[in-house]
Amino acid sequence: MELTFDSALSPAAFPGHASYFLVVLAMLMSSILALRLLALASGFAGLVYSAMILADPVGVFWEIAFITANAAQLTLMAWRSRTVHFTDEEHDFHQHAIPLVPAALARRLIDTGTWRDLDAGTELTRQGEAVEALTYVADGTVDIRVDSRPVAACRCGDFVGELGIFSDHPATATAVAATPLRVLTFERQALMRIQRRESALRLALDAAFNANLRHKLTTANRSAMGNAKPA
Repeated sequence: MELTFDSALSPAAFPGHASYFLVVLAMLMSSILALRLLALASGFAGLVYSAMILADPVGVFWEIAFITANAAQLTLMAWRSRTVHFTDEEHDFHQHAIPLVPAALARRLIDTGTWRDLDAGTELTRQGEAVEALTYVADGTVDIRVDSRPVAACRCGDFVGELGIFSDHPATATAVAATPLRVLTFERQALMRIQRRESALRLALDAAFNANLRHKLTTANRSAMGNAKPA
């Protein structure tokens, strides 16, 4: 097939365009599973294009290699997931906090953290000081205070310290346990080490933090509207 402007826009070129579109889309995914599935689909579209449209044996070889690599990684992910076991609270953390993370990677992340029971009054972060740990609230309520004034609350399913954990910026608020807490904490250095080894984890955590931030803002807005007095 001779490459011209007209041929590039012809129906026969659709598998080629689809192949590149899918691989670009795959790069935008936060979930490693979605990335692998889209990459696999891209490989099949590229294989059709190379074999049936271009009749290019070199292209066919590399598309098959690309498909084989992604299929092997998907198989490995499935096998690892079947060998992973969670306790009930670990399962809840995986499903609600980091649903985009494959089970095997979630297992490694959880193993870097520590489950703790904290008393009411325990400070999780202090305004103006470095954030030394990321905290996931499994049960209980945390008051968020700015200049000693309560401004918000974090509850079951929320993260505390996510805005400063990967940066050098100090905490913008003080977080204090309003009730006894059950939490999963991740020390900053341990979290930094695992996210450097697992780039997919950093993307998934960023997605989880963004989703949790939207949830916090929605909850805060509803609370503000509920407390507003009619004019």
